[in-house]
Amino acid sequence: LQVTAQRRLYLWRAGLRQPSAMSLPGAVTSWSSSWLQVFCCAACAMLVAARQAAADAADEALLAKMLRLGATSAAALLAVQLAFSERAGKGSKELEKNSDDTLVFREDDGVSKLVPLLPEPKGVAKAPLKKYTVAEVAEHNSRESIWIIVDCRVYDLTRYVDKHPGGPLMIENMAGKDCTDVFANYHSARIYKQMLPPMLIGEATDVKVPA
Repeated sequence: LQVTAQRRLYLWRAGLRQPSAMSLPGAVTSWSSSWLQVFCCAACAMLVAARQAAADAADEALLAKMLRLGATSAAALLAVQLAFSERAGKGSKELEKNSDDTLVFREDDGVSKLVPLLPEPKGVAKAPLKKYTVAEVAEHNSRESIWIIVDCRVYDLTRYVDKHPGGPLMIENMAGKDCTDVFANYHSARIYKQMLPPMLIGEATDVKVPA
């Protein structure tokens, strides 16, 4: 529960979204679809209640009328929901194929875009990175020294841990580990571009970026 709460606070503070975040049209469509489902369930519940009431009153005419009304309402709501669902998929388009190994699809503001796989620090002369093994990185797993691996690169988060919008616990749990997948799940493209490069200290020699 603590991790979940911190995660929500982190996303709220940083203004981040997960890769599956919806755009505004998608969110509106989802909201409409959810309400239609609620109305459909309510119509079915009313149908069951009316049937029971009519049965208790032994009024077959009322029972038949309520059955027709409930069935018609449920069918109409289902038809409207299907229409909304069909319309929601018409605006989507297939992403372009990525044949460049230096680029990767990342999400930003609900949109997937091609960005550099390994963002470089700005205003710094490019020099060979120091080499580390996964075992060497694993030694830096305490609050006094926190290193992580993201896409085969090594980052020192020691001075940043207390500034993390989601609190220090998330970083401490991943200290000394390869957190490529975990980092991608919680951070947008702009975090890779703006926040990671200043903490870059080297590269790991014995891990591979998943295809």
